[in-house]
Amino acid sequence: MSFIQKSDGVVINTKLNNNGRLLLAQGLLTFKTIEFGDSEIDYDFLRNYTAIIDEKDLSIMRPKDANPIVKHPIPISSTLSAVTKAAITPPNPAIVYVTNTAKERGFFTGSTSDGFTALTSSTYILGVTTVAITSTTGNTKLNVASSANITAGTMLLIDWRNPKLTTFTNLSGVIDENYPRPFLWYKVSSVTGNEVTVDRDLPNFNGSVTSNKSLVYIYPPNNAIDNYYSTGTTISYWNYDTLAFDSTCNIGANDDVPVWNLNIVYKQTPAGVPNNYTAQYYDGAVFSGFREYIQGLSSNSGKSQFAIIHFTNKSISNYYGEGFLNDTFKMTLPTIMYHAKGSATMGIVLTANTRDTKPTNLTGFTTEYYNLVESTSNNIVGKVFNDLRIAVIEDEELVNVLALKSDRTHTLPPINITLKDATTPEIAQNNYLLSKGTAGSLTQSIAFTYLFSNESYNTNKSYGLKGGIHCGYIQHFDQSTLREKNITFNFPDDTYFKFMKSQVTGSDGTGFNANKFYVLAQKYTYGTEPSPTGWKLIDLTSGLTNYNNWSGGTIPVSALTNTIYTLTNNDYTGGSSYNITNFIGSLPTSANYDTTGQLGFGEESILIGNINTDIKATVYRTQISHSLGFSDYNISNNPTWDNVLDNSVYITEAAIYDQNDVLVAVGKLNTPIKKNTNKIFKIQLDMDF
Repeated sequence: MSFIQKSDGVVINTKLNNNGRLLLAQGLLTFKTIEFGDSEIDYDFLRNYTAIIDEKDLSIMRPKDANPIVKHPIPISSTLSAVTKAAITPPNPAIVYVTNTAKERGFFTGSTSDGFTALTSSTYILGVTTVAITSTTGNTKLNVASSANITAGTMLLIDWRNPKLTTFTNLSGVIDENYPRPFLWYKVSSVTGNEVTVDRDLPNFNGSVTSNKSLVYIYPPNNAIDNYYSTGTTISYWNYDTLAFDSTCNIGANDDVPVWNLNIVYKQTPAGVPNNYTAQYYDGAVFSGFREYIQGLSSNSGKSQFAIIHFTNKSISNYYGEGFLNDTFKMTLPTIMYHAKGSATMGIVLTANTRDTKPTNLTGFTTEYYNLVESTSNNIVGKVFNDLRIAVIEDEELVNVLALKSDRTHTLPPINITLKDATTPEIAQNNYLLSKGTAGSLTQSIAFTYLFSNESYNTNKSYGLKGGIHCGYIQHFDQSTLREKNITFNFPDDTYFKFMKSQVTGSDGTGFNANKFYVLAQKYTYGTEPSPTGWKLIDLTSGLTNYNNWSGGTIPVSALTNTIYTLTNNDYTGGSSYNITNFIGSLPTSANYDTTGQLGFGEESILIGNINTDIKATVYRTQISHSLGFSDYNISNNPTWDNVLDNSVYITEAAIYDQNDVLVAVGKLNTPIKKNTNKIFKIQLDMDF
């Protein structure tokens, strides 16, 4: 703007000019003297038109980058009209904190109290269609109502309604936490008419007679943030040919990116991944340096995977200031079924830790963070780095269900595992998992987790959804120097299986069910890491409690939670090789995987959730003060000034000079100050950095 806007009170609009900015860049900026002026006053006009205007009505120009020197400097003393510059005391530094609330960004509208609805305009997704439940029969073919906007590489998020879920038929995008159900991702391989081929087998609802449908949300292909949601240019300010502001600099629709980024980083190749699929194909691998930056520290070194939540795009605007404010960060994930949540409702809220009033530091890391906690259980699931404007999810199961390839959105609880002394007969028969070690030269370790799977739809035993990836809570144990060891394990109480249905018969179709239970285990060399291809898949379904009572049906929760189980070497050697593709579908093996129809690990780019936070900025303020006494600045060099008729000077500007008498900063007043022998003033010029 050209002129200073009027406001209540006297405001001095101060800025460095081009000289000051250059000297600041060179590290040579100093403030030595101050000078006041009345260059924008016409005393003749004020005298002749006092009835209709006074000095308070005058418009004063803003200070400019190339502001000229003071045209009419005001003498300090009435006896020394040539002396206009006075020495200033050293500036006082001040720190001012500015806070605000950032706009909520994400794929949903609503709240945790009122419920969430998916946003389906073209700002967020390519479109929405439906698929009939009865047409989904376990192969890779998806027969949608309309394939408009679906092409090879397109991502589909399907809100699956299994044949038992007949009481929830809403197709308007309502999430409804009271009907927990899976939201699963698929990558489109090809499209023929309304038949869409996806990257892996779909649920098998063959034999169902329901007329219910599932919603299919259509999302952009890989790297959606750069290629769809943030389509502006990162050339920030002007077109160099015309010196006109570029269209994207107008802070328009292309600049305000409506969603956040999600990238999953894998420290190790996931269990069960074949040798022909390597970490070089992970999109998340480009963030491995950040993993080293914050996870390669002693407190986090054991995490094999984590998710980075960040706001990185082509926007030229700083929507999140210098960081998040205190513990105000909140992440809402409406489609996740979290085992430790206080109720059997879908969706979780992750917040910066409110239990501590001060954030803590990672070992050896100076940037502060808050713990990221699930709001109902207070479980710590990650960290919020306010100053980095980044959140990290480290809970392996939450990372699992955020992964596009996981094939489930319900988390699984950790198992209680202990090493048990092998019995004398077990030792005699070599039926132990870990041999007795020698102090100082251990050689063996074992890793352990588990997996559920499911059969095709059956009205008495299965919803028809497969089961998904293994539990991400992988536990490791080393051999003992005292005795040979086997493993005993038991599940936590049934509150951690609140989404698991013990019976399909009569079920309302919410949550998930399982027909098979497997243990995954691997013996490996002490001091190393398990091999992705070295895992054993051990079917322990028939060994669960009261198996004969539910054999061939749905695993009841009570069969998991009421017994302590033992895993021996005979169980281990009787297992088969675990290949994860048998449970979550094939993986890409070529370097051009993002152009193939197969979905891999690390292909995440958008967070299917909402982010709310207050934000902050720190203003470092240079304050220059100068006193105007009764006898100071009472005459003018302005040619319209009359020594007889005028008895007051109107100050409109202040100029700051360095030790070489170079003008480096200019301050302009929104309202001229009336100065005479009856008045004293203290003027303060503030410059913010």
